[in-house]
Amino acid sequence: MYTKLDDWRHAHKVNELLRSNPSMTQKELCKLMITNFHRLKYLEQQGLIKLRRRVYGQRTKKSNTQI
Repeated sequence: MYTKLDDWRHAHKVNELLRSNPSMTQKELCKLMITNFHRLKYLEQQGLIKLRRRVYGQRTKKSNTQI
């Protein structure tokens, strides 16, 4: 079980990473933060972080082809 302080600290680290690299995927974020998607989802539900969602058919920055 995490405390509110643990949540805030983790969210602060996630926000710093996302600020420095906004195109980071959730998979890369989980790997760097040594956490899982469910933890990130919980922090987002608490309003501590904002995750980007990729919509099907959305163009990526790496290529101009549509998925």
